[in-house]
Amino acid sequence: EQLRASLNDSIDGLMSLLNDFQSRTRNSLIAMNRRQQELNQHLDALQEDNHRLIKQVTQEREIARRDPLTQLPNRQGFEQRLEQEIARSDRYGQPLSIALIDVDHFKNINDRYGHLAGDRVLRILAKEMYSQLRKTDFLARFGGEEFVILLPESDREHALAAIEKMRLHISQCPFHFQDSPVQITISAGIAIHKPNE
Repeated sequence: EQLRASLNDSIDGLMSLLNDFQSRTRNSLIAMNRRQQELNQHLDALQEDNHRLIKQVTQEREIARRDPLTQLPNRQGFEQRLEQEIARSDRYGQPLSIALIDVDHFKNINDRYGHLAGDRVLRILAKEMYSQLRKTDFLARFGGEEFVILLPESDREHALAAIEKMRLHISQCPFHFQDSPVQITISAGIAIHKPNE
């Protein structure tokens, strides 16, 4: 009987220890699950912030490469695209032409009609020039009244034809400011990229 009582006491003690251990383990698991959920929520918030920051940086880069007046790519955007087109031209042995376009007597437009008229002319010119290009061509505002066009897979003959078509189109566009017709013309020069140049 004493042995049985002693054994029962030992078993009761072991059961109590086991229950305590299970209770502590359960509480630890609950705490760990809670902590894991908190960490997951924190990780989700960090990923959301990361996506937002990446989107913001991408938008800011795009803004930095875009001319605010004409909404065309600016010189920085042009230089980035130029590198890509030169690499493509070199790799595949395709011609690449570059045209620099200048608005004739633009200073006279600003002097006679004011800078608002000049800005309006640049915006309309950008839109009209863009409408004359192929989807593969790239038009950018180079600075002031200068624009630059990349004409991939265009040799000298095709580039001249494309720019002449654009020059004629611009000369026939009806520009008006304060009910006065304004004659706008452009001049252009073309360079042909040579392999590994």
